[in-house]
Parts: sequence; structure tokens; C-alpha cells
Amino acid sequence: MIRQGGKRELIFFVSVFVVFYLLTASVVPHFGVKPEFLSFGGRIAENTVKPDIMMALVICSAILSGRRRTVILGIVFGFLVDVTCNVPVLSPLCYCLCGLYAGKLSYTFSGKGAVNAVLVSVPLLLIKAAISIFYLLGTWHNISFADILIGAVLPEYIYNIIAVAAVYGILSILMKIFRIEKSI
Repeated sequence: MIRQGGKRELIFFVSVFVVFYLLTASVVPHFGVKPEFLSFGGRIAENTVKPDIMMALVICSAILSGRRRTVILGIVFGFLVDVTCNVPVLSPLCYCLCGLYAGKLSYTFSGKGAVNAVLVSVPLLLIKAAISIFYLLGTWHNISFADILIGAVLPEYIYNIIAVAAVYGILSILMKIFRIEKSI
């Protein structure tokens, strides 16, 4: 039996995930930061560091609304992101793990609001960073581990932490506007 607000909440979160997916596919590539101050193997980096707002959404929605729905939406939209938006970096696995543990971790930190979301995201975004390191080591030949870490993974990690704080604020406001209950 689905509770009264269950369908409304499901429609809300599916809609939010669709909007964020569309933003990921169309707008986010333009938010990339080119770390031109770092060189890879004697040449300027041609790649840009982009935020993963879908992962930020998974973390924030798990904190605000619960894990079950978030894990399922994270797997589905993680697959879509891998297939359509960029090179496959196991986004469904990352989103699933982050969705599972974000709700649980949010009760262990004493922060409130966006501070809590950032505290929860710090260890969870390490999953994505580790996968990124292995992917980049395998695909970027003749580039040192230190260059990959400092030039790509660390800036992306910081960018994603900032994205979590911004997405948490946006999602909180949307939940207030549409009168969706927060789980915390």
C-alpha cells in the first residue's frame, strides 16, 4: 500500500532527477573548469573538470528523503549518464553506493542543512575519486599519478563538494515549495 504522499513524492523526485539529468547532458559541460595552471607531461591540460550534479542530487535526496527511492533513481539515471553524457565511469555503482550510505551517514554527523550534506559527501565522493583515478591511469598514458591526482581528480573532488552544498539548497527550497516532507 502506497501512503497518501508517496505518489506525489515519487513524481516530485522523478521530475527533479529528469531535470538534473537534462542539465547534466546540456548545461553542465559548459561549467567545466580548465586547470590551465597545471601541465600533464609537459603540455597544458586539454580536459576540463566538471561537477557531477547527479551525484550531488543522489547524496542530497538520500539525506532529505530516504534511501530506497534514491538508490533506484540513482541506478537508473547513473546508467543514463554513463550511456549518454560522458565516458562510462561506473556512475550507477557510484550513485547506488552513495545513495545507500548518504541517508545512513547523515544521522552520524552533527551538522545541519548544507553543512551536514557536505560532511556526508566528503567520504562518499572519495568513491568517485577512486574510480576516476583508476580510469584516468588506464586511459591517460605517459601522465604521472601525481599529475592526474592534482590536475584532475582533486579539483573535481572540490568542485563536487561545492555542488553538493548548492544542490542541497536547491532541493530544500523545491521540497518546501512543493510541500514534500524531509526525513530529517
